[in-house]
Amino acid sequence: VKAGDIIIDVDGEDVTTLPLNEIVDRIRGEAGTKVVLTVLRPDDNKSLEIPIVRGEITVPAASWAMVPDTSVALIRLSQFSANAKDDLVKAVTEAKADGATGLIVDLRSNPGGLLEQAISVTSQFLKDGNVLQQEDAEGNRQAYPVESGGVATDLPIVVLINRGTASSSEIFAGAIQDHKRGPVVGETTFGTGTVLEPFPLDDGSLLMLGTSQWLTADGRLIRKHGIEPDVEVKLPIGTDLVTPQKLKDLSATELKDSEDAQFLKALNLLETSPAVDKMSTEPVVN
Repeated sequence: VKAGDIIIDVDGEDVTTLPLNEIVDRIRGEAGTKVVLTVLRPDDNKSLEIPIVRGEITVPAASWAMVPDTSVALIRLSQFSANAKDDLVKAVTEAKADGATGLIVDLRSNPGGLLEQAISVTSQFLKDGNVLQQEDAEGNRQAYPVESGGVATDLPIVVLINRGTASSSEIFAGAIQDHKRGPVVGETTFGTGTVLEPFPLDDGSLLMLGTSQWLTADGRLIRKHGIEPDVEVKLPIGTDLVTPQKLKDLSATELKDSEDAQFLKALNLLETSPAVDKMSTEPVVN
């Protein structure tokens, strides 16, 4: 499976009209079992069947690397799993110790995850106020406040988003916007904001029913609207994105030729930020 491939069938069943989380659920399964993905490859517009043996994969929620010849670190958040906060704090702490004075937080194609982790991760970048609000069918709202003790509340940041940024990732991006912590760059997000609750049925099954919805800290609706970027930069499907892993093998010259225009825009915004310029001249104290 390559970046840019479009999954159209899972085990012979069309999934093109299903939401992202349902597609993920169909692909997942017990280790050792098989699943067949049918993908459409935009390069030649051909469909391919790819058999995959499922296995247990431990993926850190956060990875990072310094951008060559800068004091900027790229932090990639791949999901809001149970270890997201711990992985993010570890990444930020290591980046700061390595001299980072500005952060690019990459949420592109992050499908979301646990609400409590979204709150804890977002709180690492905010000092006070709320992370989000939840609104029920009667219009009653519950606010979720920022948790104290964030490790990156003063670092300049830019957030990267795209059409695959969903759920908890949209909570993060919306909070950064509402608190005016830094620009959000990329494309409008997926627009997931429905809170589902399980209702047991007589036959032992469960009915998942949407009972409320998420709003940003300032009350903006996420469901069906998504989070619009402050700076829109669109990329073609299949663009080779800059990742922390790739940064470790790239020179500054090679990076300038990258086709990842979203990343390059985020880097430009940070490099021209007075806060980053000022901090980069100060000694790093570990």
